[in-house]
Amino acid sequence: HIVVAPDQLQTTQTAYDPAISGEIFRPLSTFRTPEMNIQKVIARRVAMELRDGMAVNIGFGISANVPRILLEEGQHGKVTWVIEQGAVGGVP
Repeated sequence: HIVVAPDQLQTTQTAYDPAISGEIFRPLSTFRTPEMNIQKVIARRVAMELRDGMAVNIGFGISANVPRILLEEGQHGKVTWVIEQGAVGGVP
C-alpha cells in the first residue's frame, strides 16, 4: 500500500522541496553566505582545517556554516558532507 500524506513535512522544518530529494539542482548562487560575526570567524577557522577528499560530519549551529564558507571561497566541492541529523532545510 502507498499512503499519500500531502501535509507531511520532508524534514523537521521543510515542506516538500525537490532540491532536497535531488530531483532538481539548486543553483549555488541561491545559498546565502553568513554575515561577518564571531560564528563566521569560528566556521572559517574550521574550514581551514579541511583537506580535499575528506568526509565531514556536520550538525546544527556554527558547524552548519562551514559548507557556506567553502561555497563563499569557491571550494564547495572540496569535501563530502555527511549530515548528522539528516536533511534539515536542504543545506548542505
